[in-house]
Amino acid sequence: MFQNHYGLVSKLAHKYSVSRQFIYQEKGKFEKYIHQSDNRLDNSKEHSKNECIREIISLRMVAKSSIIGISEHLSYFEKQLCSVGFISQVLQKVGELIDNKVTIDLSEPLIIPVCCDEIFAGNRPILVTIEPKSLMIIDIQLSDNRKSDVWVEFWQHTKMQGIDFLSLINDDGLSMQSAKEAFMKDTKRQRDTFHALSHRLGLIKIRFEEAAYKAIRQEYQAIELLEHAKSEAVETKRKLKYEQAKLQTQKAIELYENFSFLYNCL
Repeated sequence: MFQNHYGLVSKLAHKYSVSRQFIYQEKGKFEKYIHQSDNRLDNSKEHSKNECIREIISLRMVAKSSIIGISEHLSYFEKQLCSVGFISQVLQKVGELIDNKVTIDLSEPLIIPVCCDEIFAGNRPILVTIEPKSLMIIDIQLSDNRKSDVWVEFWQHTKMQGIDFLSLINDDGLSMQSAKEAFMKDTKRQRDTFHALSHRLGLIKIRFEEAAYKAIRQEYQAIELLEHAKSEAVETKRKLKYEQAKLQTQKAIELYENFSFLYNCL
């Protein structure tokens, strides 16, 4: 367990049909037993551990590295504490130490437009308020749900910091809409660009794509009927229909491709 080989915990969990959390707990107990029975952990090792923890936090917060990436980086430089489990535990403890809310010291009230939305950690929503020009996070909170009263409470904390909303930029989520009506009814609202453009035009793009595939299917059906014509008169009639179907397919494909190009530009 102390060789810090990547993937070892998962292999043990699979081999003995136990959870990975159980193995980490047992490892923690074993570590305590070692420290109690063998007191040879000197200051240099403790210093090395602290330096490793600093490096883990730096790689996570500054370099935006993944946990596996941090593990591989530390392993490359032959650091002892480079296991995925240890890195995950360090980051979890650091996260628990950081307060969920930051108090802002403003000399005078700040009135700004804000963007609000939810992102998700598993099934739990993270409520976020962002200043749209600088993309600075004004407020962020992990919540159990995203009901309207939760949004109201979230915005109340922002206002308590001396920040008022000049306008609200958001999507068409019903909970947030309900919260806005209850908490800041007179505040101007603007639909965010992603939902105003991407969602609506995206539906049109899907319709053009479906129409193109439908035209292709009809062209294939027309050529099959042409190949099975029994007389010259039927062949002439079906050939005309095939040419018409081929022209419709070409138009449908061009319409879809041109719209897709403009859509991606937007």
